[in-house]
Amino acid sequence: MHGERFYLLDLTLLKTISIILVVLGLSTTMVFEGSDGGALESFAMRIYKVSELLVIPLFVMISGYLHRMTRGEKGPKRRTENEYIRRRSLILLSSYLAFGVLTLCVQVLVGNVSPGEAPLEFLHRILLGVGPYHLWFILMLLWVALSYHYLERIFRNDAHLGLSVLLISVLSTFIPGILLQLKVAGLFLLIYYVGNMIRVLEVRKSSLVSMRSLPVSVLLFLFFLLFFFKVDIVGTFPPPLDNMVVELLRLSTSILGSICVIITFRSLLRNVSAPRRFKRILESVHSHILGIYLFHLPVMLIFFWWTGSIQLPLLWSILLSFAFTLLVSYSLPVIIDMTYHALFGKDSASREAGY
Repeated sequence: MHGERFYLLDLTLLKTISIILVVLGLSTTMVFEGSDGGALESFAMRIYKVSELLVIPLFVMISGYLHRMTRGEKGPKRRTENEYIRRRSLILLSSYLAFGVLTLCVQVLVGNVSPGEAPLEFLHRILLGVGPYHLWFILMLLWVALSYHYLERIFRNDAHLGLSVLLISVLSTFIPGILLQLKVAGLFLLIYYVGNMIRVLEVRKSSLVSMRSLPVSVLLFLFFLLFFFKVDIVGTFPPPLDNMVVELLRLSTSILGSICVIITFRSLLRNVSAPRRFKRILESVHSHILGIYLFHLPVMLIFFWWTGSIQLPLLWSILLSFAFTLLVSYSLPVIIDMTYHALFGKDSASREAGY
């Protein structure tokens, strides 16, 4: 039982790190926007492009792993699956819409909405994830959770479930560019399934998810990564097939990289005893991951508006915006949760979203 709990802490730490990297990535891109960062910008953008292939897919894969781990739990505190899905859907959908409006209000406050642009058009861009707006991930996460929940009810066999998920993911590569986020959601559904299967293979003590398989996984990942960035295959195949090949190459790179990170991280920390204080801090940050993700963009917009007249070196600007955004984005949901608990005697809904 101790081992299961420690695995959960390991993966909780990885999920927390992935969200922190999202905040760092946005800090970097917003600092360099409209400026010439030279070698620092070139290096930062290379790191950002690599992390873009791994950070969110890693989060989704871990979510799939934890879904499989907790699916069989029973007890008075465990909700029925239907109630869990209903509550999670309500929380994520309401958060998606509410923070879309909040982000629009902040953009109007800081003067980023041009006089000739209608607020509803700007809100449409925010909700669709055009530009630096990451709220689409909330909608994508909801779509993946709902789709997987109902596919599990239809296909009881893991192999049949996997074939249906693979078919949906392949078909999603043909979705037009205007519906890009639906295309991403279809591919992330497969990543979520892979996370489930890692847990299944681990229970069966398969060597495919052990350190022995890591060298092969790393070599494959590096090969796909090098091929993805160095070889231009766009236009090599007919239009529908060309798009599918590019997306499957990206997907393969993301899956292999995420598997490498999970296996390595878990194996290295398997026998490490974390201090109790560290565990408490980690669990506190992780329980407010949804709040951190939702607040980070509005907070960062306010930070750059507030410090706009201050001329800071690029590196200091990145570090300060990252530290300020992370601190405030964590503090706000903590304050909200404490207030909610004081008023109603229970945790706020965001901590129960299963995020």
